[in-house]
Amino acid sequence: MNNQRPYPPPALVPGPGLEPDREFFTLGGSTDYTTSVYVHRPGPGLGEGEGDGDGEKLPVLYVHGIQSHPGWFFGSAQALARAGHVVYQVTRRGSGDNTRQPGHAHNKAQLYRDLITCIAQICQREGTARLHLVGVSWGGKLALACLARNPGVQAKVASLMLVAPGISSLVDLSLGRKLALVSCLALPVVNRLTGLVRFEIPLGRPELFTGNPAMQEYLRSDAFSLRRATARFLYVSRRMDFDLKFARRGAVACPTTLILASDDRIIDN
Repeated sequence: MNNQRPYPPPALVPGPGLEPDREFFTLGGSTDYTTSVYVHRPGPGLGEGEGDGDGEKLPVLYVHGIQSHPGWFFGSAQALARAGHVVYQVTRRGSGDNTRQPGHAHNKAQLYRDLITCIAQICQREGTARLHLVGVSWGGKLALACLARNPGVQAKVASLMLVAPGISSLVDLSLGRKLALVSCLALPVVNRLTGLVRFEIPLGRPELFTGNPAMQEYLRSDAFSLRRATARFLYVSRRMDFDLKFARRGAVACPTTLILASDDRIIDN
């Protein structure tokens, strides 16, 4: 466990006194995988209002995308904190400042278990029965698929917000790379040897994410972006697609808000 790991630079530098606390969660019930968590708390005078139906502002779990890390979204996390919510930005295993097995996941159950564990830990820490769940891009796909496959968890989710979720993408691996990926995973014995072979994530151009020149430069120079993922991880991501494709109608019953960008070059609106 490396609790002295460097901080990924945020896209929006917090003002004085607004820096989030960095804490650490143990993921998925494992005793040996610890990830960084950035906690944004409301400042003095914030948090007033009607609450979330029970007289209080519920905490928010903010799930980032496949290539990103919490630093990309400090701005929107702070906006939620200004509205009175405690916001937890959890770094997905293998991404951001996590140097162990970068870009890898063993299976979809591991990723679902990580998310469920974080939901439980946040509710316990904040003394609440529920929280709000926000998923952006690929993180939206993860959040939605997890709830669809684990309906019991929905009792802890007061609402789900999907921000340009990676449910239907305009960007994909080339045919040649798909064939190479399949060859890595074709046989169980081969899979054990080659499942960790890494492929470029086809999101290498900053202009795919934004038309803002300053943000493009940030993305271009961000050393903590995940640019390559293992064959196994990409296979797991596709398995999540099937979980959504074959989910029954109404599988996710919690109140859900969908936010789409007007000019999105990654997500098929």
